[in-house]
Amino acid sequence: MRSVLLILALAGAFARADDLVPPSWRGAPGTTFQHWSFPTADPAATPDAGLFNPYGTPFLTVNSSANWQAAALGRAGVWTLPGDPAIGAIGFLVPNALLPGAPKLVWMQVTWAALPGSSSSPRGMVVVGTTPYQLSFVGELSLPNGWKHWVLYVELPRSPSLEEVFLFPNGPLGGIYVDQVVLDTFAVPEPGTLVCATIGLAGLVLRRRSAGSVRRAER
Repeated sequence: MRSVLLILALAGAFARADDLVPPSWRGAPGTTFQHWSFPTADPAATPDAGLFNPYGTPFLTVNSSANWQAAALGRAGVWTLPGDPAIGAIGFLVPNALLPGAPKLVWMQVTWAALPGSSSSPRGMVVVGTTPYQLSFVGELSLPNGWKHWVLYVELPRSPSLEEVFLFPNGPLGGIYVDQVVLDTFAVPEPGTLVCATIGLAGLVLRRRSAGSVRRAER
């Protein structure tokens, strides 16, 4: 119990701007944390809003059709991803702990908004070698000016030394703005109750914050 409380305390210590739902295991051995807010158009940017990665320096990769804007919908530093996922995507290369016999957890927070007239939403994918793994939707928080904060999650069957995490629009129409991305990873040496606690805690936090947002809106 004491170790879980320590991990929760570390998670709070690392929390930043749009880092609204950090995983409970952040800061534990075998974890990484990287946060991009995209203040410039650098297509190979390193994390600018937070970084803890003892295994190397993560960096951004940008498809040539993605477009950076200085401001959009009241936020500064935004990537625009066209509706076609084949041409509208950004990626994140994250060096990591190599534990071939252990699973790897990937936790993504993304602050996004739909382009005008668009029905697209974000989709996340982790590629290990040539094998893609889709991130599952965990929950959503509504933010001002049409922005949303999504949490996405996937458990990989093994822990490679590098994750390639891609974000692109999911839907045939329009595209999306992306303002911030937070990525946490965990090479789990002993899978078990901590993983279940992580999912349960995140769901609880999202439900409480969403209910709070609804209550504030109704007042």
